[in-house]
Amino acid sequence: MPVYIVRNRATKAEVTRYASAQPQPSVWPDPDCEHVEFIDIPYVPERELSHLDIVRRMTPSEQAAVFLAAQQDIRVLVWLENFKLARDLNTHDPMLIEGLGALEQLGLLATGRALEILNG
Repeated sequence: MPVYIVRNRATKAEVTRYASAQPQPSVWPDPDCEHVEFIDIPYVPERELSHLDIVRRMTPSEQAAVFLAAQQDIRVLVWLENFKLARDLNTHDPMLIEGLGALEQLGLLATGRALEILNG
């Protein structure tokens, strides 16, 4: 069963966690909070990465799937734009970790690929 984190939208600070088949806003009904699925990614050593490092670790079909999805899903487009604008990337960057995890959940990356991409 998935675990959801309730976190403050502005600060991203965690408020609580709960297990549920679906997000349950009634668990913490605060409009300033969001309910996101917890993605357990094993420890990855911290190291700097370039945008090209990340892109080269994706297969051509994964790259194409992400770009195609960005044309149809605003969430993917926003992540992709933020990814392009980021100056510094490293393996502990929450935007990178959560973004790759979300791409997995959307089926654009196979299960386990986010970790493989982070690990090189």
